[in-house]
This record gives sequence, C-alpha cells and structure tokens, in this order.
Amino acid sequence: MNILASVILVIGSFIAGRVYEYRLNLKGCENCDNKKVQI
Repeated sequence: MNILASVILVIGSFIAGRVYEYRLNLKGCENCDNKKVQI
C-alpha cells in the first residue's frame, strides 16, 4: 500500500507540474501578444 500510494503521489505531482507549466506558458504567450499589439 505504501509503495502504491507513493507511486500515485509521484504521478499526480508530475501531472500537476505539467498542467501548471502549461498554464504558465499560455499566460506568457498572452502577455507576448499583448506587448506586440501595444508596440
């Protein structure tokens, strides 16, 4: 049970990190577009 729980925790944290990074990239692209429009 402990090994299974640790594996699930690692996979869950990896997916959460990917989603967080994806959202940051989306926000970064939006900021880039806004800056390009302003210039």
